[in-house]
Amino acid sequence: MTTRWALSRSLERISQLCGGAMEDHEMRAAVLAELGGVVPFSWFAWPLADPQTCTGISPMARIPCPQELPALIRLKYLTSAGRWTSLLGSGRHAVTLQTATGGNPALSPLWDGILRRYEVTDVLSTVFGDKYGCWGWLDLWRCGKGTLFTDTESTYLATAAPVIAAGLRRSRAEQMRRDARLRHGTREPEVAEGRPLRGLPGQAVLTLDAGLGITGRSDSAADWISLLQPGPRPYESVPAEVFNVGAQLLAREAGIDSH
Repeated sequence: MTTRWALSRSLERISQLCGGAMEDHEMRAAVLAELGGVVPFSWFAWPLADPQTCTGISPMARIPCPQELPALIRLKYLTSAGRWTSLLGSGRHAVTLQTATGGNPALSPLWDGILRRYEVTDVLSTVFGDKYGCWGWLDLWRCGKGTLFTDTESTYLATAAPVIAAGLRRSRAEQMRRDARLRHGTREPEVAEGRPLRGLPGQAVLTLDAGLGITGRSDSAADWISLLQPGPRPYESVPAEVFNVGAQLLAREAGIDSH
């Protein structure tokens, strides 16, 4: 059992990591390593989020089923138990799947549709939000019979969440400043006059079906997609942001979330 002193020291290290100048991928990797020393987990998914729409962007993940990525994202967005937006509204920063479903994980479309086939016994979900919006969320999956997350582990994540949220916000703000400096240093006169930069591709369109399968794309879509983070195999040509946007639209249609 992790002692109270060890938990306190771990939270101090997380505060130091999140107070530094690391970019968000580097910071998330370092925080995950620290979390894993206190809360063992089998798999994880950690996307950032657009602060206003709460839609996932720039994900980091290690999952056992990359071949099921569209279904995984779709069911995540259609699951209300432990949903990051539900946590934001409730004031709770972290909750386990077992707690959120009253001990019946089959109530979760994500668990019933995918996770149980990979012997996931519990999920610890944490949201990173503040008065400025939602900056991301983290799902830790635990596998194996009798291996549920404890109240102590959930409380530990809930305590760390505001500190991590501040670090993510700080990191994203610095990235936006770096991007702005880069654009300022390379843009052509047309930009200042409201006209598009020469050389950028034209408007791109992707169409998806209800299962988030790609059904069509414009010729310029590949050029824009190449600017985004590629998905895992076999979805390298479709950034996860595409699936997240489609999944959020499905969640709105299903009445799960109104963002």
